[in-house]
Amino acid sequence: MQQAVQVLPIAVPGQRRHCVIQIIDVTKTVMREKRLREQSAPLKMLSFTDATTGIANRRRFNERLDEEAARARRTSAPMSILMIDIDFLKECN
Repeated sequence: MQQAVQVLPIAVPGQRRHCVIQIIDVTKTVMREKRLREQSAPLKMLSFTDATTGIANRRRFNERLDEEAARARRTSAPMSILMIDIDFLKECN
């Protein structure tokens, strides 16, 4: 069983401090959220890849760029981005 605890102070003038402590069973909520994450994983994968090639798309690039920029800020590490435009791509393939 997973629980959440909530403490609410109650001000009663002229008396000692009081509070209400509420313990809530959040097991069902946690399980529901886990099931939703598992169900949405294939949809997320589809939204991040090109249907024809299976290669990551711009949406995935933007997400990874945000993740790596956050990592670079956290670790104070430099970050570089290299963009290459290939002319006559069909000939390269």
